[in-house]
Amino acid sequence: MSKKLRQIIPRLEEVVGSDYVSASPDICRSYAYSCFLSSKWVTIPELVVMPQTTEQVSAVIKLANKYKIPLTPKGLCGGTGHGGPLDGGILLDLTHLDKIILIDTVNMKAVTEAGCSFFKLSQELFKNGLMLPTTEYGPGPNVAASVITPVNAFGKTRYGRNVDLVEGFEVVLPNGEIITVGSMAYAHTNFGPFYRYIHGPDLVGLFVQSNGAYGIVTKIAYMCLKLPKDWSSTAYYWPENKIENVTKTMM
Repeated sequence: MSKKLRQIIPRLEEVVGSDYVSASPDICRSYAYSCFLSSKWVTIPELVVMPQTTEQVSAVIKLANKYKIPLTPKGLCGGTGHGGPLDGGILLDLTHLDKIILIDTVNMKAVTEAGCSFFKLSQELFKNGLMLPTTEYGPGPNVAASVITPVNAFGKTRYGRNVDLVEGFEVVLPNGEIITVGSMAYAHTNFGPFYRYIHGPDLVGLFVQSNGAYGIVTKIAYMCLKLPKDWSSTAYYWPENKIENVTKTMM
């Protein structure tokens, strides 16, 4: 382990707690693989940090900048996603940012932390007569990964895509500054996270499907839909000699 990493560990433990910082080779290696890549693709972090709040994410980023240590966030639930960081350093596991903050049945809004799984959010919405279109990766990934991962062409519903209903973000920028855009700009007021298009430019789209390029998403605000009385999904197939009909149908 480098001298810089040895120096930063006590500082990180002050921020998130000693139980949420680990340089154990076994723990670090458990983050080294991706379910989407070959088992030969192995990238091992040198340190794993698990923040529990947005403020802790900000503090960890500022420390990483101060010590000039690479930092890579990991969001997908269930051990999936990109595997470990390409350049070693700190892997920031957002699993513990998993709280549902608001379900507003009157205004049909939901606010959740980034690490909350889409499945968990959906189950609570169903109980309240609301729903969201299932994310393209299915119900397993967390809400942040569902929104910032650039994916298209499958999982779409008659209601549109999951990302079409995002109205606001809380984001920690690369310098550690915490910002709110869209409806989340009003999250701490009596008005609440009600409407995406606030005064000024609409910056929500900057973070949708950004793959995390502009900051670490820590909270997301959704506009929800009413849960229909009946719903279903349908699958179709075509014989190979009529495959051109697939394109016509999709269009």
